[in-house]
Amino acid sequence: SILAVLKAQSGLLSPPSNTLSFVISCSIADLNCDGRVDFVDFSILMYYWGSSNPTADLNGDGIIDLSDFSIMMYYWNG
Repeated sequence: SILAVLKAQSGLLSPPSNTLSFVISCSIADLNCDGRVDFVDFSILMYYWGSSNPTADLNGDGIIDLSDFSIMMYYWNG
């Protein structure tokens, strides 16, 4: 959540604005959320290869394997 407050030159602060909430979403294969599916994401996938870490488990089956790699290649734009 974000609140905006205006500070005047005199040092007085305005009352906080209404709360603003937002969600940043990335492509399923954009593991570092930089707007691209590229070698950095591939490196993250390889780091977790064979594990059950949800960071790189693109299909949610509990193991990082060839299925996750295939999903990444579908979204590749590196």
